Amino acid sequence: MSRPSRRAGLTAANLTVAGYLLAAAVEFLVGLPGPAPTWLVLHLLLLGAATNAIVAWSAHFATTLLQQPPLPAAPVAARLALLNTGIVGVLVGVQRGVTVLVIASAGLLVAVLLAHLLTLVRAAVAGRNRRFAPTVRFYWAATVAVTAGIAAGSALAAGPSTVDWWWRLYLVHVHLNLLGWVTLTVLGTLYTLWPTALRTRIVAGTEATARRSLIVTSAGLALAAAALLAGSRPVAAAGLVVYLAGVIDFLVPFVRTGLQRAPHSPATWLLGASTVWCSAAVVADVVAVVRPGSLQAVAGRVADVVPWFVAGFVVQVLLGALSYLIPVVLGGPPAAGKRTTAALGIAAVPRVVVLNVAVVLIACADRPLVRVGWTLVAASVIGFVALAGYAAVRNRSSCT
Repeated sequence: MSRPSRRAGLTAANLTVAGYLLAAAVEFLVGLPGPAPTWLVLHLLLLGAATNAIVAWSAHFATTLLQQPPLPAAPVAARLALLNTGIVGVLVGVQRGVTVLVIASAGLLVAVLLAHLLTLVRAAVAGRNRRFAPTVRFYWAATVAVTAGIAAGSALAAGPSTVDWWWRLYLVHVHLNLLGWVTLTVLGTLYTLWPTALRTRIVAGTEATARRSLIVTSAGLALAAAALLAGSRPVAAAGLVVYLAGVIDFLVPFVRTGLQRAPHSPATWLLGASTVWCSAAVVADVVAVVRPGSLQAVAGRVADVVPWFVAGFVVQVLLGALSYLIPVVLGGPPAAGKRTTAALGIAAVPRVVVLNVAVVLIACADRPLVRVGWTLVAASVIGFVALAGYAAVRNRSSCT
């Protein structure tokens, strides 16, 4: 794939991510005065926006970091089309109650993700730069987790035989998709993206920490998921404690890098804040599972964490990554890049503050405050998408 073709492919992926973000914001606002986001809003954010971003950018980062030639344009476009066919099928199937459509679409998603995994494995095997191999292995683990998480979701859609099995599958589905697919991908990416966005060097020992934390988080998550499926809360709690230890290990070079050069741009503020919320959510999830109670009680406590995990971590990391990557994708002469970055940085400080205040309101779990919090999140997303469009127009005018 030539540089223009690669840029076109990444632009298409970014537009798709922005489209899902905008759809989620509009869907929430249309549903007002409801206090909380619906299943559709959360899955537009997670299955739609986050999954598209992960598939597109993990493949790009893998080939770039491992010094491999970029993927051909046609397979990339086909994968994006099939991925979104599966996503839309799941969303429509669940909303309409068409179980066959949900399961068939989930099967398509699994097939696309396994093809994505094969691409990542091939890149790692043939890669010339072994230094960044741990990042790609995070992507392997995340993809394995999401395929199992999709299987659990399909079983939920099909209707478990007992209520107890419903709660087991729900907990497995949530943990594999949030702590596996999203969090493992982000952790692996931030080992390199964080210092790059800060424009500073990677601190000593980062590679060793990446290898170690991948093993710890993956093992902890696998144990937790297996225990939740078996209905063993204490063992699941132990697995999540191990997972938390891996996250804490990751935070050491992350914090050292931030001390080396403090966050100074919209992208780095958002990435830094998202990491704080991610860490807090993992701690809250551990507490939710460690506390005694039935699986239904545990699921209720975990469900309370999900909204602010999504708003504080997933939404912010998507906006932060796009803030950094959009100028890179749009390209052009140095003046164009500066114009694009400046456009994305309009009112950056108040926008970041408002978004994080919104997450605090959501975490309070008070119905009126939650409604205000999600309204602010929706406004933040719409504002960002508008600025991204403005930035693209400014970039184009600078290139002509």
